[in-house]
Amino acid sequence: MSLQRIWKRLIMNKVPLVSIPILLFRPLAINANPHIQIAKFCTETVTLSPTLPDGGVLTDFFINKCGMTEKDVSKVLKLRKGLLHKPSQDLEEGLELLSECGLTSPAQIRKAVLSNPGIFLYKSGRDLKSRLSFLRRNMNKEDVCKLLYTHSSILNVSEDKLKSAFSLIQRLGIEGDALSKLLARSPRLLTFSEEKVMESFKVAEGLGFEKGSHIFG
Repeated sequence: MSLQRIWKRLIMNKVPLVSIPILLFRPLAINANPHIQIAKFCTETVTLSPTLPDGGVLTDFFINKCGMTEKDVSKVLKLRKGLLHKPSQDLEEGLELLSECGLTSPAQIRKAVLSNPGIFLYKSGRDLKSRLSFLRRNMNKEDVCKLLYTHSSILNVSEDKLKSAFSLIQRLGIEGDALSKLLARSPRLLTFSEEKVMESFKVAEGLGFEKGSHIFG
């Protein structure tokens, strides 16, 4: 009821003074069929894609600096989930080391990373740097580049194993440029046991191949 009507009825003694508060503050009637509809909140759980880390920092790194696609990133993260927790600095250091070894184009880096996503998992790049330094001291830069481009998984081999393999092949009579090119063509020799390496050399020699030839090893 409006104030004007209340005042008029009060003057005409049609309503007692004590009734004014009741008239002023009468509860509003609730419409049984309100026109205002309350929006329903979505209760469904949104599942984030496990292939793309939240924030996209890692994804951007692989796409923009390693020449990879989102599908590539998905594959890499499934194989090496630890990359999600890797500091950006370590990723940059690993990429810099690969560039120093001759892998400078996005296509080269992409192939190397897909071959061995663990390249970026070595502790702050120290282990990776040590392995790469050893290869660069004992092989031509071009051959190191070829080795990493086609068989970057060789970096999973321990440095002690690499040293042992190089030493063995040198004792078998292959050194310098011939050794560098042999390992670029046949990196599996760095992973074989000593017995298997010696056996493969004997077989090659028995077939008449000269040490260091394109087919040897």
